[in-house]
Amino acid sequence: MNEQCKAIILSYADEQMQRNAALTGENKVWVNTVLTLIRDEYHNQVNNGATEFVLPSSISNELNAMKPW
Repeated sequence: MNEQCKAIILSYADEQMQRNAALTGENKVWVNTVLTLIRDEYHNQVNNGATEFVLPSSISNELNAMKPW
């Protein structure tokens, strides 16, 4: 489940984008939003006993609407 979450995070904000956000502030708000929304959902699913991580369409739609590109 953890690997599924990581893969989804990387599909929205790859490692290079995350490094750039940390080092230069480029797309910092976007990266923080991706990490916060997906990680919070991951913890919610873990706490509810899920064995497979699935990103809800509401979060996916919100992130797709906010993409900086």
